[in-house]
Parts: sequence; C-alpha cells; structure tokens
Amino acid sequence: MIILPGQGKTEALEKIERLRQGLESDIFLRKENINLQITASIGLATYPEDAKDKRELLAAADQCLFRSKAAGKNRVTVYKADGQ
Repeated sequence: MIILPGQGKTEALEKIERLRQGLESDIFLRKENINLQITASIGLATYPEDAKDKRELLAAADQCLFRSKAAGKNRVTVYKADGQ
C-alpha cells in the first residue's frame, strides 16, 4: 500500500506509473541459470473521490489490483465509480 497525501487522481497515477515502470526489469541469475521478469500490478483509488472511508478506499484499490492481474499483469488500473 502506498499513500500519497494531497495528490489528485491524475498526479497519483503519474507517480504510480513511474513506480511501475521503475520496478519492471529482467534479471538473470547466472548461478541458477534462471531469468526472472519483475513486474507490478497496481490498483489505484483516491479519497474522497472513490470512497467515503478507509475501508471503502482499500476495497476499491484491491478491486482494481485484481483487475490489473486479470488483464495480464504489469499495469495500473484506476478505480471508476461505476465499478468498471
């Protein structure tokens, strides 16, 4: 969980997308002869735009996280009030 106080959805999305891109990498473990691909799936929700309390905010972000994973991972999914 990342909390960005005072950030609107646009600003938060820009920062989170930079974070996701920064985490994305391929690592080769020579000793084990294994190639690892590191990615991040992220759900983004904002308060009070998307939720009236912390419980709803966490649920909205969690819902988006699972949508990111279901859509192929390595992406940011932003909460929309219609639940899409």
